[in-house]
Amino acid sequence: WTVHSMWLKQLPLFRRAKLPPPFFVSLAIDLEVHLFAPLEVIIESHSHADSLYVVEKGIVLSKGVVKTQGDVFGEDAISAFRDSESRGYQATAFTHGSVYLIKVDALVELMARPQYQRRTRRIFQRIARMRLKSLLLYFHSTLTAIADANESFADACLVLEQTLSWVHASKMHVIKM
Repeated sequence: WTVHSMWLKQLPLFRRAKLPPPFFVSLAIDLEVHLFAPLEVIIESHSHADSLYVVEKGIVLSKGVVKTQGDVFGEDAISAFRDSESRGYQATAFTHGSVYLIKVDALVELMARPQYQRRTRRIFQRIARMRLKSLLLYFHSTLTAIADANESFADACLVLEQTLSWVHASKMHVIKM
């Protein structure tokens, strides 16, 4: 697990965090390895954003970017502000290889443990900012669609209310601290 903890420290989410080695060992224990073949779809565009991936071996194309050993993709799972949010893009393997899958729920649970809370506070703040940005972009696209539809004000308000009815404050925070 020590080998995994070395590269886990280099992930963008943890790069500046001063987390102790046991944190990374716990994270490494929760890693799932997934093997893939050339042209295999790793992330379906309609799949739920609940995991992020790190390329162990091989080449993966995600959002038009080539990912190789040590590269992360699926980071949108961290910024997902609702459980049912779909990815909206596909990640496909170019070659045989493998990825490490990190479940976001397990990551958040690990970061919330009392021994890590003080050191993970900035990471939670970054995640909250990512979620807020994602929500604002969604809100903007909803307003743009309403404006383009030439709805009456009352109809537009109804559409907006229905579209955003699932947004609850409980989905915007990562954890109560």
